[in-house]
Amino acid sequence: MKKLIYGGLFLATIGMGFVGCKKHEPKVSGEIAKDNVDVQREVFETGYKGILTDNQLLIFETSEIYDAAISNLDSTFVSNFYEDMVGLNFQSLTEVPSIKSSKNAIDDDYLRSLLNQDNIMQIGDYLYRINKTDESVYVLPAENINQYSDLVSENIKNLNIKVYSTDDDVIELVESGLTGSEKGIFCKDRKAYKVSSTSNQVTVLANPKVDMIIEAMYNKYGVYFTLKAVGEHILNINELKYYFQIDNSSWSQRCGSSVNNYSHPWRTKTSGTMGGGLYKEKFKFYQGMKQLKSYRFKIRFRCENWYQPSGNLSYTTYFTNYVTIQSL
Repeated sequence: MKKLIYGGLFLATIGMGFVGCKKHEPKVSGEIAKDNVDVQREVFETGYKGILTDNQLLIFETSEIYDAAISNLDSTFVSNFYEDMVGLNFQSLTEVPSIKSSKNAIDDDYLRSLLNQDNIMQIGDYLYRINKTDESVYVLPAENINQYSDLVSENIKNLNIKVYSTDDDVIELVESGLTGSEKGIFCKDRKAYKVSSTSNQVTVLANPKVDMIIEAMYNKYGVYFTLKAVGEHILNINELKYYFQIDNSSWSQRCGSSVNNYSHPWRTKTSGTMGGGLYKEKFKFYQGMKQLKSYRFKIRFRCENWYQPSGNLSYTTYFTNYVTIQSL
């Protein structure tokens, strides 16, 4: 059995504190009905204040706690939080290899660590199931958790289950008691388009041959929106150092905050993974529960090859071309 967390960080940067790991009184009463088997629900603390688990799914006590957790892009926090989430007793989507198939379009590692194997998590008083293939989010009040199996099967004949588009700010609509058709009442700002673009491939080492490439993308999951770049390469060694160069980039939330004219010549990754023989270095420019009104993201991947001195430098620098995506 995987461990519950007994250690943690003091998360002052997002207003979250460490709490000990102990049995917690259930925040929501009821039973989870799945595969015709009723399982009595017990809720436990995780080591992060306001983030709980019933060993089947992750529970964020409020949407504010959820947004604070996913919008903190400090690389140390992201790494520790990701590892802690996949170390809990509930089985996340990240930990179920059979789910990694063409039928599941959720390709964000951070989000996969929050969802259980049924693509569900609880935020505040609601359960959210993300179906990225159909671009839909199914929502069930947590007080009706005995109807969990209907949420898994996306049974819209159950009048307690509401359906939203991944193109909506789903959490705010749900908590405001609005439907997708009423969303203009809440916020009249435009929605940024979902766009992606990939750079050229650049060889940074001839023998063994090592190439690098970068893709920038804006993805929408209804309860989770991210503007990021993924740089890919093979052969993860100290003599090849990878960075991101960002130039004059900006984003603005719908009816929310913004960042303007951000540039950096050698930003390090915020997270990284390996899959299919490729190392994936990731820089997230924006991540949160609210979608963007507009953005301009200009970025390229750079590599310092310390096998090859150049002039007065101890290394030679290689760059992909800039990739620019925008929805203004």
